[in-house]
Amino acid sequence: MSVVAVSPEDFEPWPTRSAHPADQAQARRFEEILRLELDELEILAARTRGARAGHSEIRLRHDMQRINARINEVRGLLDALQARFSP
Repeated sequence: MSVVAVSPEDFEPWPTRSAHPADQAQARRFEEILRLELDELEILAARTRGARAGHSEIRLRHDMQRINARINEVRGLLDALQARFSP
């Protein structure tokens, strides 16, 4: 095996060209789905915060951590889509 040195200038930053219209359409649909999921997760988070009566504090914290992790994941996906497909 041989190793060749390559300078960073040899690589073009991604993305270098506009996306195919079908990819843009798919990204818009995926964005819609992610936004709906984000709305549902935020509603679930609000309900979970309000459901303190009759539930252990540890369990509620654990549930909120999972919900917040998923919210952050969905927001990250939305950010990546917007970075890739925004004009």
